[in-house]
Amino acid sequence: MAILSLYKGATIYFLSKPDGVVDAMQAVRPTFMCTVPRFFEKTYNVIFEKIAASSLLKKKIFYWAIGIGNKVMNLQRQ
Repeated sequence: MAILSLYKGATIYFLSKPDGVVDAMQAVRPTFMCTVPRFFEKTYNVIFEKIAASSLLKKKIFYWAIGIGNKVMNLQRQ
């Protein structure tokens, strides 16, 4: 897949420090991303730590949005 992407003109970005992922994603705005599972685990954990520390209203909005996303995903699978 990576070779085909390069053949079709994809640009590859590498980060020297993983701390800059958020800034890099905002600047690069990737449409495709290859990474290791640990990246997604850390991202998931950071998001849910922030949600756990937020207000009840923010928690309700977050979980409501997750529920809507799951419904849309299930409808698109059919």
